[in-house]
Amino acid sequence: MHSFIIIGASAEKRLAEAKSRASTQSTGVDLVIIETPKSIDSAREIKSSLTRRPYQSLAITIILVEAQSLTIEAQNALLKTLEEPPGPTQIYLTAQTVDSFLPTVRSRCHLIDLGPIETSLNEEDLKKAWTLWREGRLGKLFDATDIEPSVWAMLGRAFLLHQLGTDEKEISPVIGEGEIKKFTDQLNAADLQKFLKACQHTSELLSQNINRKLAMENLFLKLPRPTSHS
Repeated sequence: MHSFIIIGASAEKRLAEAKSRASTQSTGVDLVIIETPKSIDSAREIKSSLTRRPYQSLAITIILVEAQSLTIEAQNALLKTLEEPPGPTQIYLTAQTVDSFLPTVRSRCHLIDLGPIETSLNEEDLKKAWTLWREGRLGKLFDATDIEPSVWAMLGRAFLLHQLGTDEKEISPVIGEGEIKKFTDQLNAADLQKFLKACQHTSELLSQNINRKLAMENLFLKLPRPTSHS
């Protein structure tokens, strides 16, 4: 059988895709779902589940939900199982991006990309983040660690798209197209691209239970600043 990594879209859609694919081979007790695996114990649980034959299905399917939380030790412990799943077996790992995994894990799995990562628009947080970014005062930013990295990424993406001549229709009504243009003209596109990557990296760190305050403060230090002030 095979091992797969499902990325993109939303966490709900990734899990639904894994279950849909699993249903062609596994039902009932032969479908094992492990929620937010982290430690090497998850790798041991997988190996234990694969020591038997399927009871009522064509195969045993393991789904690791939001597997970006797996530690490096746990990923290394899974390598042999992913490369040669014993008997009639399927293994699915869902995650935001493939970058969450070691190269050795990625090379042993088939990639299923569901498209751009979906984020929901929280207008209150978006307005707060916009005000803080515009003011650029680190002291206030460091008090805003509760705002998700995805919100900062939505703003950064809107600014970058505007520089490329495309308006972000979801954000423009919240902030105002004129405000976006005025602010974006003072930002460097390369800095925005680096910041978007930093937002994604910070999201992955937070999913691994890294200290939130430190992770967010490090992200704020990468926040692109206007090159001039009007």
